[in-house]
Amino acid sequence: RTRSGPTPPLAEQGHRRCAAICDLTARSGVPVAEVRLKPSPASRPAIAPRNAAAEVKIGLETYEMTSDLVRVVEGVDDPAVGICLDPANTVARLEHPRETIDQVAGHVVNLHVKDFSFAKARGLVGFSLSGCELGTGLLDRGYLYDRVRPGARGINQIVEHWLAWQGSEGATIETEERWTARSLLVMKELGD
Repeated sequence: RTRSGPTPPLAEQGHRRCAAICDLTARSGVPVAEVRLKPSPASRPAIAPRNAAAEVKIGLETYEMTSDLVRVVEGVDDPAVGICLDPANTVARLEHPRETIDQVAGHVVNLHVKDFSFAKARGLVGFSLSGCELGTGLLDRGYLYDRVRPGARGINQIVEHWLAWQGSEGATIETEERWTARSLLVMKELGD
């Protein structure tokens, strides 16, 4: 027992955390709250929409197994709860980005737009997965935009980078600015 009383059950803790995130999101005027959680049957009540009047959507980011996230979203069965799609994240779980896109396309409420590539690790043992300038990596942008249709569906898009340190602060900022400008140009070309 602590000064504030016993620790609440996990579902209650999750609900409080989700409620706090939704409240902060609504106050800041952002349309989507991104939430990262380990999906389980207990997480369904924890992500129940808290602030429908503020039109805040909850996007569960694709860090966990895609099929688990889809089950949670479909179990909640509320248009204010969906998927924050980041196809690059799914590669780390050995899920193919196209398969992930197909599974979640109808549930996407937020889209992270970034590209990624594989390279042989130093010493030619293993591989590294890293970010790259949009349009130069493995992300099938055309397929992503055709399936998700973010512009037509009013889906919020975030330009994101997995940008490694470029040797200096100035070089890193310069690369990030170039990648961001390129991302915006590519997104415009895709009609979004």
